[in-house]
Amino acid sequence: MSTCDLTPTEQSSHTPGPWMAAASASSIVGWPVVGPRGRAVASVHCVRGDTPEGKLINAEAGANARLIAAAPNMAAALKRALSWLSSYPGGNAEGAYMDAVNALKKAGCYE
Repeated sequence: MSTCDLTPTEQSSHTPGPWMAAASASSIVGWPVVGPRGRAVASVHCVRGDTPEGKLINAEAGANARLIAAAPNMAAALKRALSWLSSYPGGNAEGAYMDAVNALKKAGCYE
């Protein structure tokens, strides 16, 4: 069963990090993001062309790929911050605690 076949009630964990965005886009797969052993975890669409608009779209695609590649690190950092916030007196910090919980839930990383 692929992860695309999962029903909403089934749980799956993400590919373990580290993830890396490729140094440049490929005309075949877009801007790839790979996990350990070079296995693709995502590909960000980009356009071909040397026009100013094409260059801007490709620069944005590269930034999006790097953001996706940072996801496992950000989830781990958010979990550490959540742990610290929960032990701190008044640890809600005006909603920051629930923002962190909700972000981790959205990513499927909240136990």
